[in-house]
Amino acid sequence: MQPIPFNMKGTEYAITIKVATYSEGNLAIKLYQENFGQLIFWDTLTTNLGGLRPKDCGFVNTKTTGKRFYAWIKRNGLGEPTGQIRSENGVDNVEYLFNSKKLKSLTLTAIPTIPGD
Repeated sequence: MQPIPFNMKGTEYAITIKVATYSEGNLAIKLYQENFGQLIFWDTLTTNLGGLRPKDCGFVNTKTTGKRFYAWIKRNGLGEPTGQIRSENGVDNVEYLFNSKKLKSLTLTAIPTIPGD
């Protein structure tokens, strides 16, 4: 597992990925950052907008990062847009088909329990 750099507003974050599922079974990708030797929840890459999505598909969360995640996903070969867009609260969320092999190679297998996670 190797962190992936993510640049936002002049700061570079070393992001570690954890793949899980939402309660309905949709793909959930959580992002963590190391802080003093501990992994701390940083953000979610996907958002659960309801309705069952196809395998390895998820809507990208743009609430905190804006559209920065789209370039990051492409640059790191994590997935490709499917063409589906769903708006929620005035925010367009683009669905991506994620590269499961690439995610698996980058994913944490075990994360310590973190409050609020």
